[in-house]
Amino acid sequence: RQMCIRDRYQRRVRGEANESMASVHVFSDKPAARADIEARVAEGNVMVLFSATLNGDGIRWCPDCAVAEPVIDAAARGADPEVTLLKVEISRWSWKQESGPRHPFRSGPFEVTGIPTLLVIGEKGEVVERFGEDACASAETMARVFHPEDPRPAKRAKL
Repeated sequence: RQMCIRDRYQRRVRGEANESMASVHVFSDKPAARADIEARVAEGNVMVLFSATLNGDGIRWCPDCAVAEPVIDAAARGADPEVTLLKVEISRWSWKQESGPRHPFRSGPFEVTGIPTLLVIGEKGEVVERFGEDACASAETMARVFHPEDPRPAKRAKL
């Protein structure tokens, strides 16, 4: 059974209906899901976001993840549809109780030490870039990640 919660769905996050967006796949943090995620990573040229699950109130249990998610979703909006983003939703219980190498994503090849973490995976399935909580919450950084060859000049802050 495929462990992907919503496979190959494209979500328009507060955007226009005809706007392009990266292909987003959401996975649970269960150990069985790791094989599916590793298979997609081995194909290369994907991004993997490790973030918190929603709590009973519909809010991410990790405050840094709650801040970063809308930033990453906004950056994914308008990205080339060929871009693939794998979202791994980590439960509070597994992150807090299965600390260290027992957690399925704290060891290689992912070696996630904190969430949110965004990994950029290269052609051969290797981690090319790693972004932690501060970078994931930076609109400028995430825009560069999702739109690396965007010819539009960056918006300058008003002085």
